[in-house]
Amino acid sequence: MQPFGVTHTPQRGFPEAVSHGLAQKNLGPNVADADLADVACSTDLRLYSEMTSTQDILAIALAQFPLPSEVFAPGGTFWLTLYLVGDPARYVMARPALEANGWKNLCNHDDFAGFSYPKRKVRNDVGEVRDMLQSVIATCHDMGMGISLIDADIAFDPKRSAFRTLYKAA
Repeated sequence: MQPFGVTHTPQRGFPEAVSHGLAQKNLGPNVADADLADVACSTDLRLYSEMTSTQDILAIALAQFPLPSEVFAPGGTFWLTLYLVGDPARYVMARPALEANGWKNLCNHDDFAGFSYPKRKVRNDVGEVRDMLQSVIATCHDMGMGISLIDADIAFDPKRSAFRTLYKAA
């Protein structure tokens, strides 16, 4: 087993979200990182057997709009960032569709350890964000990939970015 975090490290908040999901599934809140990777990569995808519907995720994410104008300029752009979790075989199937729709920061199959953080630049326009999220959430659900978080980031590099969480899985 490849150690958790060797090729990809979460930007922020991801271990807490996964630990929260594990705790809800009675797997314990203090699961080791390697155990998180094992659970996320398992073929039965226990954490995502009851995925939140596309419409529910959209409603939660869009309820965050309008974004604070002092950080997210009206009419400006920002990066939508997804925190995907799932089986590597399913990621291989989802990656081409994500790439074709302009998502960046996609890891290669050999680097995928159960987690990926694709990003796409969008206008700060609720209609554009709705359309983009509707498409990508449907793709992820169709391919069996879980979405644990969706953020709006002002910069591609998380070290230079302010962000707003649009959706966090329960």
